[in-house]
Parts: sequence; C-alpha cells; structure tokens
Amino acid sequence: SWFLFVVLVIGSVGWSSWVFPILAKFECTWKQLFRTPLMFSILHFFTGIIIVCINLLPFVAIIAWADKLLAVLPVALLLGPSGIAWINSIVLKKVFNKYITVSIEE
Repeated sequence: SWFLFVVLVIGSVGWSSWVFPILAKFECTWKQLFRTPLMFSILHFFTGIIIVCINLLPFVAIIAWADKLLAVLPVALLLGPSGIAWINSIVLKKVFNKYITVSIEE
C-alpha cells in the first residue's frame, strides 16, 4: 500500500507541476489538459524533477532557516513566488520551444 501511495504522490506532483504552465502556454480541451501534463512528465522526466525541486525551495529554506524566518520573511514574500516563477519559466521555455510552431499569417 505504501508503494501505491508513493506512486500516486509522485504522479500527482509531476502532473501538477506541468498542468499550470501548459494551461498558460497552450490552448487545449479538458481531455488534453489531463493527458498532456502526464505525457510531459514522462517525456521530460528530468525537467519535471528540476521543476519540483525549484518549487520545493521555499519549504526547504523555511526548514533550514527557521530561526531567521522573521528576518527574511518580507524579502521571501516579495521575491519568493516571482523568483520561482521566473526560474521555472527559464526551464520550461526550453521544453515548450520544441512544441511551438510559428505560423506567419498575411
């Protein structure tokens, strides 16, 4: 039962790490919205691991520097979410460029 739990948690974290960037970048149906992040998490496994690690940085920082939390909290709240989104966008841009086709309409 623990193995199934671990597989479900890893699968849901991998899927949720891809679903919002895909939703922001591409137009897709509801069916595609559930299928595409799953395919991306399998096809780009190591990129998904990088994204998950980047998203976990604030939690690791809170645990590591719990004694200094009040001192860095204003800076963390101001720069934390935007910095993580910016780093994720750099990583995801390399992946998404493979799937984006440019069409020139006259």
